[in-house]
Amino acid sequence: MDFKTYKIGEIYQNNKVVPSLRFNGKWLTELNFTIGEEVVVYQGKNMILITKPNEREQQIIREKKKEKELKQLKRKMKSL
Repeated sequence: MDFKTYKIGEIYQNNKVVPSLRFNGKWLTELNFTIGEEVVVYQGKNMILITKPNEREQQIIREKKKEKELKQLKRKMKSL
């Protein structure tokens, strides 16, 4: 497995500086990642793993989207 090195950058979030990491390049296309596609990020001690979602994860993503849409709809209904 190949590896690439990146530096941790910084961004401002809620008026505080926090670490930032950004990936881009043709190599993502070569690994079959496409623009707009959702990915799953696993985290562990000193480790980040980025992968495409499997069937179970895809179902969880769909459920979370439905929950978010339902909350937004409820907020809109309350404001009427």
